Amino acid sequence: MFLLDYTPEQKSIKLIITTDHTATVNIYSPYSGVNKTVFVNQSVAHVDLPNSIDSIFTGFTSRGIHILSDKPISVVGFSKLYSRNCCSALAFNALPADKKGKYFKIQTLFRNSKDIQSFGIVSVYPDTSVDIKSIAQQPLTISGKTLYNHDNVTITLKQLQCYYYETNVNFDISGLEITGTKPFVVFSGNKQVDTFINLESAVESIPPTDTWGKQFIVPLIKATTIYLKIVMNNPKNVVNITGNNYFRSFTSSYKIQVELPAGSYAVTAKQSILLSVFTKYVNTSISPFMSIIPAITQFSNDYIVAGPSIFSYLHIPYRNFLSIVIDQIYASGLRMNGNVVQALEETSIPLENVNYKCMIVNLSGSSADKISHLQSNIMFGAIVYGYGYDEAYGYPAGLRL
Repeated sequence: MFLLDYTPEQKSIKLIITTDHTATVNIYSPYSGVNKTVFVNQSVAHVDLPNSIDSIFTGFTSRGIHILSDKPISVVGFSKLYSRNCCSALAFNALPADKKGKYFKIQTLFRNSKDIQSFGIVSVYPDTSVDIKSIAQQPLTISGKTLYNHDNVTITLKQLQCYYYETNVNFDISGLEITGTKPFVVFSGNKQVDTFINLESAVESIPPTDTWGKQFIVPLIKATTIYLKIVMNNPKNVVNITGNNYFRSFTSSYKIQVELPAGSYAVTAKQSILLSVFTKYVNTSISPFMSIIPAITQFSNDYIVAGPSIFSYLHIPYRNFLSIVIDQIYASGLRMNGNVVQALEETSIPLENVNYKCMIVNLSGSSADKISHLQSNIMFGAIVYGYGYDEAYGYPAGLRL
């Protein structure tokens, strides 16, 4: 499911499919123009989708997409706006169907009512009953019902049917709970992020709550300011954020939003949490994006990633980056396309008895890059992101859920 960008103007919408294998990929949707079979040969395929598939409004729509491959693949959804006014892009890492869940909490960025918050639900099976519960102190109207704190509304979805919601209320709806009778998929973020100059969008595929983690390293990101967003199940949880010359502890909250200078941070919690990063608008070369931050237990040994196959606004190429987190002892064993990893920037951050190295590296662009470690038992984390002219995208390179 593609959530609505902040404007309905013409877009380019694609799937970026990467694999180390020779894979046959079948793509199906009840929405017209999506169904096709794609062959990917140990590399990447950029698959065009109808540019109207995200032109949705609050309510029900049949625009879910089912992707089935005979070999392991990674799938990223990418949307790029072509506008007379300017520019926008977003990307999300589609989670495997075997990691679908029955209980989710959404994440959004909120600073003022111009940050339009949104979420989407996609059913995997027919006749899925879904409860949506607000935890906000202020009233929130969803599916025709006004919800107060801990009120809920129930909707029923057909197979691959979606429910989309957006709001410009003047409060944070992060932490809103979504539960179902059968497994389903949730996306959330912002239809609109107010940059005070330009308007951007941000979205992520949200992991179910039973896959959350307790220890995280926020990687070094090519930005100047970031927001860390945390949601949790227990308001009595204790969350600590530690950086170079920085420490802050949080208790008694369902959600946390912290503005910080860009850098590496260690985040720990007594009970599992979901952590995302949002970048802040700086200028035409540094724009907002959202990415889930993988927990240390979700690190993998190898990733294969690729940037978008189209240009940014004014036909400017995207600058594509990978931010890597790895135990410093094993950093020399990292390889990109068989070569030693060359970092543009790097720093380190301790967590318990491990010193983690955080590195930013360039990606090739629209061709596939494979990042792996020489030792198959060494795990590391990574997020992919890129900047165009007044636009940006980002997502985790992978989540071992």
